Amino acid sequence: MPWKLIVHSDNTPKEGRNAPLLLWCGALISAQRISEVCLAFFRVGHTHNRLDQRFSVIGSLLTRCKQLETPEDYISHLQLHYRSARDVPA
Repeated sequence: MPWKLIVHSDNTPKEGRNAPLLLWCGALISAQRISEVCLAFFRVGHTHNRLDQRFSVIGSLLTRCKQLETPEDYISHLQLHYRSARDVPA
């Protein structure tokens, strides 16, 4: 696992800087799972980039799956179906 976690938020900083997120980041650091967390906030209305498109494609693939119980299920489903979905013209 990487030692630095970077969290990008496309919502307002108010929504990205909430107690559960900060507690989770603190727990990861105190458990020595990571050594540093960076919270980055995009400007509202300027986040429709390639990353958003990628999440949209992955989300669509996962909603079509009937059963996902383990992280390995997610990985194998995406490996089987991601390339064909990405190659289809919009």
